[in-house]
Formats: sequence, C-alpha cells, structure tokens
Amino acid sequence: MLKIAFQMDPITGVNVNADSTFDIALECFSRGHEIWVSEPKDLVLEGRRVRASAQRVARLQRVQGEHVEL
Repeated sequence: MLKIAFQMDPITGVNVNADSTFDIALECFSRGHEIWVSEPKDLVLEGRRVRASAQRVARLQRVQGEHVEL
C-alpha cells in the first residue's frame, strides 16, 4: 500500500464526473492505497522545504454529494 497525497481543488466540491484528479485518486483508493488531499492554500514554504497540511480520505466513491468522507 502506498500513501499518496493529491493537491487539488476542495474535494468536497468537485464534479465527480469531470475532475481528472478525482478520477486518479478514486482509482488509487480502489486499489487499496491510502489517500490524502490538500489544497493550494495548505502549502507553505519553510526555509528550503515545502510542507502541506492534508486530510486523509476515509471513503471515496463516484456518487456526487456523497463522494468523499475525510
């Protein structure tokens, strides 16, 4: 199992039938990988390091409005 982080628009508001990052995350999740999501606003530069706060995805499915549980 891999731990994979995606930087994307807020996942709670994406169109599950049109967002390519959601498609990739969903495929990774369906294969049993641990998925984390963050938004551009969550990125910070600390010295020479880039850091991001992220939320772990507990559930992901292609059902608009019920597609994600963080």
